[in-house]
Amino acid sequence: EQDYRRWKYIFKNYKGGNLLDAGCLDSPITSWAKEKYPNSDIWGIDIASGAIKEMKTRFPLINFDVRDLYETKFADEYFDAIILGEVLEHLKDVYSAILETKRILKPGGRIIVSVPKNEAIEPGAVDKERHLNSFETNDFHKLAEGWAEVIKSKTLGSKWFPIYSYCFPQLIVVIKKNES
Repeated sequence: EQDYRRWKYIFKNYKGGNLLDAGCLDSPITSWAKEKYPNSDIWGIDIASGAIKEMKTRFPLINFDVRDLYETKFADEYFDAIILGEVLEHLKDVYSAILETKRILKPGGRIIVSVPKNEAIEPGAVDKERHLNSFETNDFHKLAEGWAEVIKSKTLGSKWFPIYSYCFPQLIVVIKKNES
């Protein structure tokens, strides 16, 4: 339920054009995008080869590939939108991943990010094994400084368990790359 709400909000911020869902796993966003924008080049990448194999079988008209977010091998300024859904908290080098998305994003394009919001407030939540990083909106202003701007941020709490600490709210941030 919480993932579905997050996916719907992320998708609402995609306005068509070439799309990369980086860390796609089994997200429905690529199939929604292909249905709504059939002429767009839609890609899903992940390091989870089993998920990519399944997605290729389920959605043969969409491009899925096992690729590393630090070096995607896509052309410069190819994508109109890049989704990083529940990915950045797992990365050892967030800055390098952001540099790669900056490289492959067109001027005026959007990066749509979702992460657990401020996990560091709970001891052990950022365990340096699964979740290596904790984020607040201000972190994305810093990551975008000089080349993009945060144009929107929203926090989605759990619909059913809003007070339980194990249900971290999800922070969704839309970053727009400068035109020049």
